[in-house]
Amino acid sequence: KRFSPLLILTLARFGKWDEALSEPKPPSDQLFAAAMFHYARGMAQAAKLNLDATQQELNALERIVADPKIKVVDPTLPLPGEKLIVLCRHVLAGELAGRGGPAAEMNHQFTTAIQLEDKLPYMEPPFWHHPIRQIYGATLLQAGRAADAENTYREDLEHHPPNGWSLYGLLASLRAQGKSEEAKAVEKRFRDVWRLADITLTASRF
Repeated sequence: KRFSPLLILTLARFGKWDEALSEPKPPSDQLFAAAMFHYARGMAQAAKLNLDATQQELNALERIVADPKIKVVDPTLPLPGEKLIVLCRHVLAGELAGRGGPAAEMNHQFTTAIQLEDKLPYMEPPFWHHPIRQIYGATLLQAGRAADAENTYREDLEHHPPNGWSLYGLLASLRAQGKSEEAKAVEKRFRDVWRLADITLTASRF
Protein backbone atom coordinates (compact mmCIF):
# COMPACT_ATOMS: atom_id res chain seq x y z
CA LYS A 1 0.00 0.00 0.00
CA ARG A 2 1.34 3.39 -1.00
CA PHE A 3 0.74 6.19 1.49
CA SER A 4 -0.27 9.59 0.14
CA PRO A 5 1.04 12.58 2.11
CA LEU A 6 -1.70 14.81 0.74
CA LEU A 7 -3.90 14.66 3.84
CA ILE A 8 -1.21 15.43 6.40
CA LEU A 9 0.16 18.26 4.25
CA THR A 10 -3.33 19.73 3.95
CA LEU A 11 -3.86 19.49 7.70
CA ALA A 12 -0.55 21.28 8.24
CA ARG A 13 -1.43 23.95 5.66
CA PHE A 14 -4.58 24.85 7.57
CA GLY A 15 -3.12 24.59 11.07
CA LYS A 16 -4.95 21.40 12.08
CA TRP A 17 -2.03 20.46 14.28
CA ASP A 18 -3.58 17.82 16.53
CA GLU A 19 -5.10 16.07 13.53
CA ALA A 20 -1.76 16.16 11.69
CA LEU A 21 -0.01 14.64 14.69
CA SER A 22 -2.56 11.82 14.84
CA GLU A 23 -1.95 10.70 11.26
CA PRO A 24 -0.39 7.22 10.88
CA LYS A 25 3.26 6.92 9.94
CA PRO A 26 3.93 5.65 6.42
CA PRO A 27 6.36 2.79 5.81
CA SER A 28 9.97 3.95 6.08
CA ASP A 29 10.79 2.65 2.62
CA GLN A 30 8.32 5.10 1.08
CA LEU A 31 10.80 7.94 1.38
CA PHE A 32 8.72 10.73 -0.12
CA ALA A 33 5.67 10.00 2.05
CA ALA A 34 7.92 9.59 5.10
CA ALA A 35 9.65 12.91 4.44
CA MET A 36 6.36 14.80 4.11
CA PHE A 37 5.10 13.05 7.26
CA HIS A 38 8.08 14.26 9.33
CA TYR A 39 7.90 17.72 7.76
CA ALA A 40 4.22 18.16 8.61
CA ARG A 41 4.72 16.81 12.11
CA GLY A 42 7.68 19.13 12.58
CA MET A 43 5.61 22.15 11.53
CA ALA A 44 2.89 21.05 13.96
CA GLN A 45 5.34 20.70 16.84
CA ALA A 46 6.91 24.07 16.03
CA ALA A 47 3.49 25.73 16.07
CA LYS A 48 2.88 24.17 19.47
CA LEU A 49 6.33 25.40 20.62
CA ASN A 50 7.43 21.82 21.28
CA LEU A 51 10.90 22.59 19.98
CA ASP A 52 12.61 19.39 21.14
CA ALA A 53 9.95 17.43 19.27
CA THR A 54 10.44 19.70 16.26
CA GLN A 55 14.15 18.91 16.32
CA GLN A 56 13.38 15.19 16.43
CA GLU A 57 11.24 15.48 13.31
CA LEU A 58 13.96 17.52 11.62
CA ASN A 59 16.51 14.85 12.54
CA ALA A 60 14.30 12.20 10.93
CA LEU A 61 14.00 14.36 7.84
CA GLU A 62 17.77 14.87 7.74
CA ARG A 63 18.25 11.10 7.72
CA ILE A 64 15.97 10.81 4.71
CA VAL A 65 17.84 13.62 2.91
CA ALA A 66 21.10 11.75 3.56
CA ASP A 67 19.69 8.46 2.25
CA PRO A 68 21.16 7.73 -1.22
CA LYS A 69 17.85 6.17 -2.20
CA ILE A 70 16.19 9.60 -2.49
CA LYS A 71 17.97 9.89 -5.83
CA VAL A 72 15.40 7.39 -7.06
CA VAL A 73 12.56 8.13 -4.62
CA ASP A 74 9.93 6.50 -6.81
CA PRO A 75 10.15 6.78 -10.58
CA THR A 76 6.37 6.38 -10.82
CA LEU A 77 5.70 9.53 -8.79
CA PRO A 78 4.70 12.38 -11.15
CA LEU A 79 6.69 14.96 -9.20
CA PRO A 80 10.30 15.97 -8.44
CA GLY A 81 10.46 13.94 -5.22
CA GLU A 82 14.10 14.49 -4.26
CA LYS A 83 13.88 18.26 -4.78
CA LEU A 84 10.75 18.50 -2.63
CA ILE A 85 12.34 16.45 0.16
CA VAL A 86 15.40 18.72 0.25
CA LEU A 87 13.19 21.80 0.05
CA CYS A 88 10.98 20.81 2.97
CA ARG A 89 14.07 20.06 5.07
CA HIS A 90 15.14 23.70 4.66
CA VAL A 91 11.63 24.99 5.45
CA LEU A 92 11.43 23.01 8.68
CA ALA A 93 14.96 24.05 9.68
CA GLY A 94 14.01 27.68 9.05
CA GLU A 95 10.82 27.33 11.04
CA LEU A 96 12.76 25.86 13.96
CA ALA A 97 15.39 28.62 13.82
CA GLY A 98 12.59 31.19 13.71
CA ARG A 99 11.30 29.93 17.05
CA GLY A 100 14.22 31.33 19.00
CA GLY A 101 17.25 30.25 17.03
CA PRO A 102 19.83 32.48 15.30
CA ALA A 103 18.31 34.98 12.87
CA ALA A 104 21.08 34.29 10.36
CA GLU A 105 20.23 30.58 10.37
CA MET A 106 16.54 31.31 9.85
CA ASN A 107 17.33 33.63 6.93
CA HIS A 108 19.69 31.12 5.36
CA GLN A 109 17.30 28.21 5.57
CA PHE A 110 14.29 30.08 4.21
CA THR A 111 16.29 31.83 1.49
CA THR A 112 17.66 28.47 0.34
CA ALA A 113 14.16 26.95 0.36
CA ILE A 114 12.79 29.87 -1.69
CA GLN A 115 15.57 29.47 -4.26
CA LEU A 116 14.74 25.78 -4.57
CA GLU A 117 11.02 26.51 -4.87
CA ASP A 118 11.61 29.08 -7.60
CA LYS A 119 13.55 26.47 -9.61
CA LEU A 120 10.80 23.83 -9.51
CA PRO A 121 9.21 23.01 -12.86
CA TYR A 122 5.98 24.83 -13.63
CA MET A 123 2.90 22.88 -12.62
CA GLU A 124 -0.76 23.58 -11.87
CA PRO A 125 -1.30 23.19 -8.99
CA PRO A 126 2.32 23.82 -7.97
CA PHE A 127 4.46 20.87 -6.89
CA TRP A 128 5.02 22.54 -3.50
CA HIS A 129 1.75 23.04 -1.65
CA HIS A 130 2.53 26.14 0.47
CA PRO A 131 4.39 29.13 -1.03
CA ILE A 132 7.49 29.45 1.13
CA ARG A 133 7.49 33.24 1.12
CA GLN A 134 4.18 33.04 2.99
CA ILE A 135 5.82 30.93 5.71
CA TYR A 136 8.93 33.13 5.80
CA GLY A 137 6.87 36.33 5.92
CA ALA A 138 4.92 35.11 8.94
CA THR A 139 8.15 34.13 10.67
CA LEU A 140 9.64 37.57 9.96
CA LEU A 141 6.55 39.25 11.40
CA GLN A 142 6.82 37.13 14.54
CA ALA A 143 10.43 38.28 14.83
CA GLY A 144 9.37 41.94 14.64
CA ARG A 145 10.89 42.43 11.18
CA ALA A 146 7.86 44.00 9.52
CA ALA A 147 9.76 45.77 6.73
CA ASP A 148 11.46 42.52 5.68
CA ALA A 149 8.10 40.76 5.87
CA GLU A 150 6.55 43.42 3.63
CA ASN A 151 9.23 42.84 0.98
CA THR A 152 8.75 39.08 1.20
CA TYR A 153 4.99 39.33 0.75
CA ARG A 154 5.36 41.71 -2.18
CA GLU A 155 7.69 39.19 -3.82
CA ASP A 156 5.17 36.41 -3.29
CA LEU A 157 2.41 38.49 -4.83
CA GLU A 158 4.56 38.82 -7.94
CA HIS A 159 4.70 35.03 -8.12
CA HIS A 160 1.10 34.34 -7.01
CA PRO A 161 -1.11 37.35 -7.83
CA PRO A 162 -3.42 38.12 -6.16
CA ASN A 163 -3.57 35.57 -3.32
CA GLY A 164 -5.31 36.27 -0.05
CA TRP A 165 -2.67 34.66 2.15
CA SER A 166 0.06 37.08 1.11
CA LEU A 167 -2.32 40.03 0.93
CA TYR A 168 -3.20 39.32 4.56
CA GLY A 169 0.48 39.11 5.48
CA LEU A 170 1.23 42.31 3.57
CA LEU A 171 -1.62 44.03 5.39
CA ALA A 172 -0.26 42.93 8.76
CA SER A 173 3.25 44.06 7.89
CA LEU A 174 2.06 47.48 6.75
CA ARG A 175 0.02 47.96 9.89
CA ALA A 176 3.01 46.97 12.02
CA GLN A 177 5.00 49.76 10.36
CA GLY A 178 2.24 52.34 10.75
CA LYS A 179 1.68 52.62 7.00
CA SER A 180 -2.02 53.30 7.41
CA GLU A 181 -2.90 54.57 3.94
CA GLU A 182 -1.15 51.71 2.15
CA ALA A 183 -2.77 49.28 4.58
CA LYS A 184 -6.26 50.56 3.71
CA ALA A 185 -5.73 49.87 0.01
CA VAL A 186 -4.34 46.39 0.70
CA GLU A 187 -7.20 45.62 3.09
CA LYS A 188 -9.70 46.37 0.32
CA ARG A 189 -7.83 44.04 -2.05
CA PHE A 190 -7.73 41.34 0.60
CA ARG A 191 -11.45 41.59 1.38
CA ASP A 192 -12.27 41.40 -2.32
CA VAL A 193 -10.31 38.19 -2.91
CA TRP A 194 -11.24 36.58 0.43
CA ARG A 195 -14.96 37.34 0.41
CA LEU A 196 -16.00 33.76 -0.42
CA ALA A 197 -13.45 31.99 1.79
CA ASP A 198 -14.70 29.84 4.65
CA ILE A 199 -11.71 30.28 6.97
CA THR A 200 -10.51 33.30 8.93
CA LEU A 201 -6.83 34.09 8.62
CA THR A 202 -4.67 35.05 11.57
CA ALA A 203 -1.41 34.93 9.59
CA SER A 204 -0.12 33.77 6.21
CA ARG A 205 0.69 30.45 7.83
CA PHE A 206 -1.07 29.06 10.88
